[in-house]
Amino acid sequence: MKYIDKSKNLPQGDEIIDQLLSESWNAEESRYIGADYDGLRAPLYKVPLTDLLLDEQRMTCCYCMKVLQSTDVTIEHIIPQGITMDDMENYLVVRELTDHLIHKDRFDRTVEQQHPDKYPHDIAYSNLLASCYSQEHCNHFRGSKEIKPFFFDPDIELKVKYDVAGLIDCE
Repeated sequence: MKYIDKSKNLPQGDEIIDQLLSESWNAEESRYIGADYDGLRAPLYKVPLTDLLLDEQRMTCCYCMKVLQSTDVTIEHIIPQGITMDDMENYLVVRELTDHLIHKDRFDRTVEQQHPDKYPHDIAYSNLLASCYSQEHCNHFRGSKEIKPFFFDPDIELKVKYDVAGLIDCE
């Protein structure tokens, strides 16, 4: 497992999310329409977002370390999209998450916001990672199971190692 420095591309990632928010604001209805993960999957946002994620992850899957191409990437949420506000507290153990996002239900979608202090967790750049498309492991296998954000531990490469068979050995 490798350390992921989310600060590396955070300004550019936030710009993509700001663009989504700006283009999703419906003035007639005074609310955001499409400012959610489905909206983020549109090529206008997904392509540059995927490029940023792959850059900060050194072109590897956040879980299995497989080398990825931009065409074999699924966008992974550290904090699952459907998590309750109470359960979200279990994830708020690292600065990368606590400083940059709030639960999507706490984000006021009836007030237009330009570059908010905290983004809804379903689209917050700091909550997104690049994962491979494997059906047996990684993002699809994980689903909404709770994970600890080990990716953000600068010492993770000293704590988690892989043996020749690809099995994880951790301290």
